[in-house]
Amino acid sequence: MRAGLLLLLFILALSNIAFAELPDIEGWVWLDYRSPTAPLLEAEQQLVVLDPDNYLSGEVETLKQAGHIVLAYLCIGEAESWRAYWHKISWESWVVGPSSRRSGSYLIRFYSAYTWAGVLKDYVEDIIEFGYQGLFLDPAYALSYYPDKAEDMADLVQEIAEEARYDDPDAYVVLFSGGELLEYSQIVMEIDGLAEEGVWWDSDWLRSSAVDTMLRKDYLIQARGLGITPLVMEYADGDAAIIEVETLADGEGFIPFFVPKEWGKYW
Repeated sequence: MRAGLLLLLFILALSNIAFAELPDIEGWVWLDYRSPTAPLLEAEQQLVVLDPDNYLSGEVETLKQAGHIVLAYLCIGEAESWRAYWHKISWESWVVGPSSRRSGSYLIRFYSAYTWAGVLKDYVEDIIEFGYQGLFLDPAYALSYYPDKAEDMADLVQEIAEEARYDDPDAYVVLFSGGELLEYSQIVMEIDGLAEEGVWWDSDWLRSSAVDTMLRKDYLIQARGLGITPLVMEYADGDAAIIEVETLADGEGFIPFFVPKEWGKYW
């Protein structure tokens, strides 16, 4: 697959075809559950990620009018029982059982579930029609549970991204915590941004290990070299840590989002 990716990059360079990337943004933010959107209305242009089942179309439109790019969060590696699609899949044999990630999340054998891709495509059609400008795709824990199925996940990302752009040719697609998928050429052609979690500070509000920092930085540096916007999501504990991460991220050309402490109420 790496040879195929290198060949693709060589062909694109010769043909002077540019990779897609997000417009210039000052920052990004992920508003989980029902966080207020009003504070963003006076902020500089940002990428804003919302849960599509918890915000009104008027809120999405107001954020867009304020100059923000508004994406819908979509978990593709696990199923979530509070989504509108749940009644279509709850009886499927490929729904394995509850996940530890979040209450109401379910592990799935996504690689053997043709139905899953179809359900997600219908959901994406509704998301784009609602007014969202693209997707923030989360493989969740699937790549950890099924490390030998990375190419299947890459294929799923491609299918979902193509559906979004079928519904809106200008739709953006950001991949969350899936840097290992960059080795697959279909991913490189489909995503506009890559967000990695806990490059310097992890979800336990502790410094990430040197190994994790190096690995996640490498993914983002690779993405940056491909013209894919690199984003980081950090759990920096305190002002000094935030300043440190801002400095490190700026030096790498990464765009940081600092998770608020109340985030833990929902995850």
